[in-house]
Amino acid sequence: MMATPGEDRDTTGAMGGRPLRLDEESAERRKVESALFEERNKLEAIMTAIGDGITALDRDLHIIYQNRVHEVKLGKHIGEHCYRAFHNRNEPCDGCQVLMCFSDGKIHRRQSTAFTENGLIYLESTACPLHDAEGNIVAGVEGVRDIRDHRRAEAEISQLASYDSLTRVRKRT
Repeated sequence: MMATPGEDRDTTGAMGGRPLRLDEESAERRKVESALFEERNKLEAIMTAIGDGITALDRDLHIIYQNRVHEVKLGKHIGEHCYRAFHNRNEPCDGCQVLMCFSDGKIHRRQSTAFTENGLIYLESTACPLHDAEGNIVAGVEGVRDIRDHRRAEAEISQLASYDSLTRVRKRT
């Protein structure tokens, strides 16, 4: 049965229900879109404030999201395979922690290196699964932290530990 112009329909489109006019629908849609936009901006600000590069990878290891920090450090690579974009490989990395997340649903952490236009960098990365509303793993999220300064500090501490603090003479081992 077709409705005539101005005839009321319920939210499913059936006639005779609560009046829902087009302008009300449009206002409600704008309100929802505005709230979603606001939440996305908040999330992006938080992801940037963390200071770590964040990526999301689909089940085939395509990059589906990069935060600004990650883009600045490693370039824009949306749609590319992570192993190709970040490690110049033709297949997933040995011991890929995102694949491990897909397999066991747990969080995985490790240190690695990556090649950038600025040369080799040392990274610490943490990967965790991303679940849909039904609990299925649909993607992996990986946070990457540049640990070059940390590695330098460790080397300095190790060097300093090999000298006597009072005499500044190298300790015998």
